[in-house]
Amino acid sequence: DDDVAGDDDSEPGDDDVVGDDDSEPGDDDVVGDDDSEPGDDDVVGDDDVAGDDDSEPGDDDVAGDDDSEPGDDDVAGDDDSEPGDDDVAGDDDSEPGDDDTAGDDDSEPGDDDVAGDDDSEPGDDDSEPGDDDTAGDDDDTPVDPEGFTYELSRGEVEFSLVLDRAMNPIFAGKPMLMGVLDVEDDEIWMRLAPGRGHGVEARQDLCYPTAELDPGVFADPWFEGGPGEFGRQAFGGEMPVWDAWLSGEFAADHDSFTDGVLSFVADVGNVPIYGNICSALEPDGIHCGPCPDGLTETCVDVTLSQIDGTRILDLALVPRTAEDIDADPGC
Repeated sequence: DDDVAGDDDSEPGDDDVVGDDDSEPGDDDVVGDDDSEPGDDDVVGDDDVAGDDDSEPGDDDVAGDDDSEPGDDDVAGDDDSEPGDDDVAGDDDSEPGDDDTAGDDDSEPGDDDVAGDDDSEPGDDDSEPGDDDTAGDDDDTPVDPEGFTYELSRGEVEFSLVLDRAMNPIFAGKPMLMGVLDVEDDEIWMRLAPGRGHGVEARQDLCYPTAELDPGVFADPWFEGGPGEFGRQAFGGEMPVWDAWLSGEFAADHDSFTDGVLSFVADVGNVPIYGNICSALEPDGIHCGPCPDGLTETCVDVTLSQIDGTRILDLALVPRTAEDIDADPGC
């Protein structure tokens, strides 16, 4: 013993620092430690009982950690229930391998644990804003088709082969495109535009005017919108179109629609395949009449049915008026 005044000298080999209780041989006897367990690291301020359990060698003994597993990093507030957890404060750490982002429930190994996702099933992607995160969903189904653009199939006119052929100027090399501008509750806003190319090559033809359909009904999956006007300049003047309406039924993922119906009033006076198209339509019970702008009397009502719509990725339709086109040197 070094016989420092105040040491209890109860064990040979104690260093007898003033204030240590020297209750165990081998304690380092730092001032303020209670030295209640052999092998404690005796950091100043640890009581080595209250809060810290000191149940495993190698614990770092931060105050408030439960130290229930060797190798835990013992961050204050972590439950440290599994070895290998990263023990971020506020994570439940219920499974090894969870990334334990604060606010995730970490209920399944392999969840991506984005904050606010329910992560209730392994395999939920939870990676897109607007996912509903319902248990068992793959969460890749958008809640509505806002922002989507579709290429419309040709469709057909029933009961009149003459009028069906007369529609070729609209669809031969110029696919009709439809863009969903907005969806709010039970309303839908759509834009129609002539295009060029087909499939992944489909693009809007900026040298033709668009038709802005009036707000329509959206009762998912069914939709209908209109009327809208292309006007006298539609399709380069080959076939002016007014009062366009479009309806159909979306697929569950809104990547397509079926049972589409496109109706409109068309001036067929310039259709090149018949000398007098109005006379050719008479046997089918279709009669030409005045056009909405009052300039000609060669307009007919047209309904194209059995139209399918296929989504075109990365394509947004822009509004184009006759004035825009006249001012565009590329048209």
